[in-house]
Amino acid sequence: MAKSVKRRKVKIKGIIRLTVILGLLIFFIIKLVEWNTSEQNVYYKLEYSEINIMGDYQALIIRNEELLQANASGKITQVEDDGARVKVNQRILDITGVDEGEMATTDYVETNTSSLELTMAEMDEEIHQIKIEIAQKVRTGDYEEIESLSEKLLMKLTTKSEMSDAPSVAEVVTVQDENLSIGEKSPLFTKNSGTLTYYIDGYESLFRYENIPNLKFDEIENLNLEPRLASELYVNAGDIIGKLILGSDYYLLVLVNYNEYNQFDINKDIMIDVGEKTIAGTIENFISTGDKVAIAIHMDQQFQDYYKKRTIEVRIKQETYKGLLVEKSSLIKTNDGYSVYVVDKLNKVQEMPVKIIQYYEDHAIVKSDFFYDFVGDEKTKVKTVSIYDKVILNQEDYAPGDTIK
Repeated sequence: MAKSVKRRKVKIKGIIRLTVILGLLIFFIIKLVEWNTSEQNVYYKLEYSEINIMGDYQALIIRNEELLQANASGKITQVEDDGARVKVNQRILDITGVDEGEMATTDYVETNTSSLELTMAEMDEEIHQIKIEIAQKVRTGDYEEIESLSEKLLMKLTTKSEMSDAPSVAEVVTVQDENLSIGEKSPLFTKNSGTLTYYIDGYESLFRYENIPNLKFDEIENLNLEPRLASELYVNAGDIIGKLILGSDYYLLVLVNYNEYNQFDINKDIMIDVGEKTIAGTIENFISTGDKVAIAIHMDQQFQDYYKKRTIEVRIKQETYKGLLVEKSSLIKTNDGYSVYVVDKLNKVQEMPVKIIQYYEDHAIVKSDFFYDFVGDEKTKVKTVSIYDKVILNQEDYAPGDTIK
């Protein structure tokens, strides 16, 4: 009987010991998970990184173009080749009078571009809709969306200020004005210097730099803009026979989403890969168009057939940005710029200013250790984040003085 009681006591002690061991093991597992989860989800350590701003796009080419029109009918003979650089008063082609029965009907049709031009009324409606969206987001407290919508509204207002009620049109130069008898030849001369091309696309009057704010790029990107010969053999009086590209400057316009354009810096040089050639340009403007942004890049270097093509596949590259990599969710908008919440050695949350060098997708590159700021005319050295600092991932969940467990 005594042995049975003793065995029972031993079994109970063993169960208690096992329970305690299991309890401690579960406790340590929970703490380990909490520690890992805390470090992974609450904050992260800053590290150096670099961003290479690069993107592949289809670019629209905007040039200063002058259409050439014939006011005589006949057979054409090219004197200067397509793509030739011509001077003022230079002979470019001959028109020879032929029998009316020999004339072929030309297929030149003027392109109707009115549907591709944004009116002031349409822009006002877009602005009105964004204001309605902002008001709705204010009521629901969606402040992150409010910031992006406000940025979009500001760009549309800026674009509207650059719009014109009367878009400019390409100048049409008449290079001949006479009736030719059969076999009679008449040479055609230029009135300006430039690059000659016999190819047109029908959008010369629309695609002018002055008209850029008025263009509906989201619809234009769906057009077939392949160049075609204006007249292959015969011309009728009034036909467009080609055009001159005036000057050496032109623009490339690429269409990007709203979350992409601020990766690029306005008035900064940018490198463009066209085929196997790399040329330089300068970002001159951002234009709001529908739900996207058109980046206007000023160019003064040419690529093959630039005078003829209307669209081209390009890769645009801006400089490499180096600094500390910060998540966008960590950034706090302040009156003076931006800041983040940093966890100090005592696990206390404190706010620290940051200087953003560049945005990229869901990240930002910021200065490390210190940066300079101006208060009035006085230059001030400002302490900022350093490598391996612990930065709060979601700043909305914490406030200065909180303790991270």
